[in-house]
Amino acid sequence: MVVVCSDPEWMNSDLGLVLKRILQGDQAGLPQSEARFRLIHTTSKNFQSVLKTHRSVIMISGSAQNPIEQILVEKNKFAKGQLLINIQGDKRTEIIQILNENEDYILKLFSEVELNRLYLRNKRFGPKGELKKLESEQNFSMALQEAAFLEKNEENLVWIRSERERIKDGFQHQISQGILVQRVPYLDRTDFLPKNILKANLKAMKEHLPGPQEGSYMSIDTVNFKPQSRELTFKGGYAVEMRGLWRMENHFMGGPFVSLSVLDPDGDNIIHAFGYVFAPNFNKREYLREVEAMIKSLTWEKSTSSQTAEN
Repeated sequence: MVVVCSDPEWMNSDLGLVLKRILQGDQAGLPQSEARFRLIHTTSKNFQSVLKTHRSVIMISGSAQNPIEQILVEKNKFAKGQLLINIQGDKRTEIIQILNENEDYILKLFSEVELNRLYLRNKRFGPKGELKKLESEQNFSMALQEAAFLEKNEENLVWIRSERERIKDGFQHQISQGILVQRVPYLDRTDFLPKNILKANLKAMKEHLPGPQEGSYMSIDTVNFKPQSRELTFKGGYAVEMRGLWRMENHFMGGPFVSLSVLDPDGDNIIHAFGYVFAPNFNKREYLREVEAMIKSLTWEKSTSSQTAEN
């Protein structure tokens, strides 16, 4: 993300500290500290060329001649797919107030940009054969990333996996990503309570996500890190998102997860989509974001539409 403001504001002011706190704060639900975004600072004078076409830009501007305090959201300002948030005001204390009051809104908008970028990539390069199986056999659609495949494809349950290797320090290291999607009968509103979402996911994980040795299976860590949940609107309906850490019972493995629970269109079933990452030798923010982008591309049409991920 590109941050446009003066050098003194960025380096030696309360405004710079607030910007860094919001944009470089820890990404929730990761096993180690990772910033939400990687920041590139520049001044308005140097905001040109490649930096001007970056997909995520936040700009601090305003003067005594233009004292209006406001937050402007502009899409595709200098490049296709770009989001530019321009925070204006002649007093820095007022700009800080705008930032603090709109922190969640700003993070939501920039997160959507990243998810939409991945969604569009998956739409273009994702495995078309696996998509057709989901549409015809599971009656839902999901924009899968290029390396994804269906490990399990059973009635009301599918396990999507993506396995790849990456070189670090001269060695190949495994990176595993997966999504377990299950459809279970919806009883009442209490099905959306965090404890009941955890219960439903834990049951499916024990039955369908085995570990590398006999007797091992994937579970959720509720001791070292309490899973965090939030309510949101997804495709116009009510949903609950959850983030936290998973661990392998009877084996030493673990990593972050993100899940989404939502009613299907007829209201008879609740869909739980549980996504995980295993990448012990690497930072995990981007790998988890890739999983989240797939989950939040979930639709119930027979074919994938032009809808983008909502958050």
